[in-house]
Amino acid sequence: MYNSCIGSTSHGAYNGFEERFGSYDFKLQNARSSPYCLYSQGFTNPRTYLPPTGNCFGYFPDEWMTFQVRIKTGPRVNDEFTNSYVQHWIAREGQAAESVFNWGPYNLTAGPPAQNQRFGKIWLLPYSGSDKFGTSSPTYTWYDELIISRLRIPDASSSSSTRPRNR
Repeated sequence: MYNSCIGSTSHGAYNGFEERFGSYDFKLQNARSSPYCLYSQGFTNPRTYLPPTGNCFGYFPDEWMTFQVRIKTGPRVNDEFTNSYVQHWIAREGQAAESVFNWGPYNLTAGPPAQNQRFGKIWLLPYSGSDKFGTSSPTYTWYDELIISRLRIPDASSSSSTRPRNR
């Protein structure tokens, strides 16, 4: 997840939700428990992002996944929504959601005051670390529904997972 393509008073453009960990590392998904989801795990051979050596929540092909994001914007001060919070949960098909991000307090970019934008911008982007630009095998993410709610949506049950798959 990223905030802003223009930056703001507190941070530059494309500010990733990455929490510092130790002197040289950072958590890619800061709500994951020990052994965490660390940037440095991508430099091991083999990579150790996923359990049992890491604790990143992976993305699973040919499987319906649920992404829930809660954004609580704080008061607008100049070009930012100060004291804001971003939480993110992911669920695999038929399983309970797990916390991936718990970010805040944070100053979300609000854009120029003259534009009077009322919401910050959070990007949820599919990521595939093994693809290279220009390859002939693109990766697609299909979004089936977008639900905007003031309350957290209950996890889907495994019995309701009857959607067709694209393979």
